[in-house]
Amino acid sequence: MNQGEKSLNDILKFIGCSDEEKSIFWKIFKSEGIKVSEIAKSTKISRVRCYYYIGLLEEKGLVYTDLGTKVNVYHSYPVEDIVKIVEYKSNDYLNLINKLKDSKSLLETLRTDTFLQTRVKIHPSHSGGVMNAFREFKNEFEFCSIYNANYLNKINSSMYNEFVNHASQKRIKLRELIVNADDSIREQFLANKNSFYEVKFIEFDEAFFSHIAIFKDKITITSFNADYTIEITDLEMTKSLQSLFNFLWGISK
Repeated sequence: MNQGEKSLNDILKFIGCSDEEKSIFWKIFKSEGIKVSEIAKSTKISRVRCYYYIGLLEEKGLVYTDLGTKVNVYHSYPVEDIVKIVEYKSNDYLNLINKLKDSKSLLETLRTDTFLQTRVKIHPSHSGGVMNAFREFKNEFEFCSIYNANYLNKINSSMYNEFVNHASQKRIKLRELIVNADDSIREQFLANKNSFYEVKFIEFDEAFFSHIAIFKDKITITSFNADYTIEITDLEMTKSLQSLFNFLWGISK
């Protein structure tokens, strides 16, 4: 397939031609007029289906029927006519896109399904992953996290300060559960307590190597050892982890 054929094939795909339509179109395009029996024989598509696909190609303005012959013969329109079809369709698509953009807010008011489709992102670092989620704070009213205090050195201080300032400006309530903290670490966290920041401490018998952050509609899970963050947007999963966090918060000191 040369470049011209590839370009025309891309156009056929753009205007919604199926593989069968494309196969039949090329048989017509490369002929000086062809009968349906010849198309069916060379494409291995039944005559009935050939008539169906030819009808679709005619609707798209790509081929036409020569009715001046005893048996119907099919021809393709010149390339310049096909180009015009694509230009018209492109303009129509642009107009539709602009209308959809203008109507976006109105359409959103009609939606009743608030469940978010699950989306998963993997970030190559703790700061990159968690801060990406922090910066998307919009209608949050509370943020919760749980992590091992022994890994505080893994958390970038400038990133943490940015997060605290951002949360303070948006008046977001922060709750943090710190795992297996010694007395000096506890004093450090308790010194930061204020009207929008609460901290509690919990002891785990097993090692805890992750940072789990719970947002309004997403969670981030960071592996400090491997230094990567998984960001999951899923409303039901977020609600489940929020319930688990609240249980742990209730039994912590």
